[in-house]
Amino acid sequence: MQQDVDIVAEGRVPGGAASGGAAAPRRELYFFALYRLLEAALLVGLCFSPLGERLIVLVSEESAQIASIAYLVGAVALFAAAIRFRAALVTQVLVGIVLDVAVAGTAFFAIDGLEAGIAALLLVNVSSVALLLPARDAYPVALLASIVVVAGLGLGGGGLWTEATLFAATYIGATLLMQSLRTRMVEAERRVERQEADLADLARVNAMILKRMSTGVLVVDRANRIRRMNDAAQRLLGRIPAGVDQLLAIAPDLAQRLDEWRVTGSDDPLAMQLASDAPPVVPRFARFGVGGDDLALVLLDDVSVVTRQAEQLTLTSLGRLSASIAHEIRNPLAAIRYAAELLGESDALVDEERRLVEIIRGQCGRMNGIVDNILLLARRERSRPERIDLVAWVREWVTEYTGTNQLAGDQVEAVLDRDSLTAMVDPGQLRQVLWNLVHNARRYGRDASGKAQVSLYVREVEGHHPAIEVIDTGPGIPPDRALLIFEPFQTSSDHSTGLGLYIARQLCEANLGRLDYVKRPGGGACFRITLAAPGG
Repeated sequence: MQQDVDIVAEGRVPGGAASGGAAAPRRELYFFALYRLLEAALLVGLCFSPLGERLIVLVSEESAQIASIAYLVGAVALFAAAIRFRAALVTQVLVGIVLDVAVAGTAFFAIDGLEAGIAALLLVNVSSVALLLPARDAYPVALLASIVVVAGLGLGGGGLWTEATLFAATYIGATLLMQSLRTRMVEAERRVERQEADLADLARVNAMILKRMSTGVLVVDRANRIRRMNDAAQRLLGRIPAGVDQLLAIAPDLAQRLDEWRVTGSDDPLAMQLASDAPPVVPRFARFGVGGDDLALVLLDDVSVVTRQAEQLTLTSLGRLSASIAHEIRNPLAAIRYAAELLGESDALVDEERRLVEIIRGQCGRMNGIVDNILLLARRERSRPERIDLVAWVREWVTEYTGTNQLAGDQVEAVLDRDSLTAMVDPGQLRQVLWNLVHNARRYGRDASGKAQVSLYVREVEGHHPAIEVIDTGPGIPPDRALLIFEPFQTSSDHSTGLGLYIARQLCEANLGRLDYVKRPGGGACFRITLAAPGG
């Protein structure tokens, strides 16, 4: 984009560090050097012009002229240094004041009739030093200037001891006053620096939030040029040609919607798709004036995110409702099943009646499984992760599963090619997830012989994360169904609730893990449980 606009909480970040503490001493040093340059020019004019002969008497003409020229050269050099800020502030100020005091001392003895004026001009120099330097440097300078003035006015000025004492006291008093003022200035500069640092931190935080938020954000000027956008906006706008910043060229429909908003002032609630490979969005607009610019803030709300949130709320409400209904169903269901059990024990039943009783018992068992799943979804307990050796744990789980379930020719085995691998997980919830995955593999993952061969692999994936892979040798899952298998109530079987994989993924996420379906080139289905590593 041609121009960036910094978006912060309440406008634009101020000018930065250059407008804070460093700029003020440079500015004061500049005027101090300029004042010295004027002093030197005045002294040269008095020493070399005919007008000076009427105002002063050169007691030592050669000394006065040499001192004035040297002062002018030094003043020019210090002024140039102040403009470019070549040397350190303390160095420039101390060199300058030493030059001022030395020239003033020379002028006291070489020029007659200018003593009071020189002492008065020197007062400004001493005050400037007290304003620019800390007390450890300012007070010695004031003392040095006082000694020179007392010596100059008392000895070179013909015994002006009273005036000398007053000037010396004035230097000390001015230094005290300037030091108090300097303390307040330093405190004010520090407050400004802290505020600028806070604003800079706020700008960085806002930039990070804008970069990571799911809502697309664009700043568009009056000419419909995009000044700035975040990553979400780039994703929702699709592929943007290099060097193109006109909204009309990137998203014509959005540009038209923005123009209509500028005229009517109202947002259109209808969703729109800005790119073929991007989700639909609902644009919202707001005025965003920065520095007098007429800017528009465009917010692109991803409809799919809102839809998922609505679905999650719906599922939560449905789970609570279903749990209450399941409680009411379980009691009469138990009565029906118990009655069917008693009826099946009767010797008076014919074969047709016994088949009907078996149907009742089977359907009661199916309904009881549905109730159990619904109650599990509604009353899922909080995970309690602990450190376990995943290799040893999977070995024990497979032994327990094969020992307590009738496999009927199916094969369930652990393929372990390492001694140990540590993970953080709730063992009870992991046991439930594995039981569900292996149960599904045995039901849907049978090969051509009608048998199921299920293998559990323990390995590291994606940067040393411990994982368990449940792999079968069946036909696998069609690509169109693989996108929906983790959705609730999605099932291809008349004897399933479609909640098993959904609950399994929820349990994995509760343990800071993930459950994914991994496509296998050689056929079969692979479900990978990625877990958290200790300390990860």
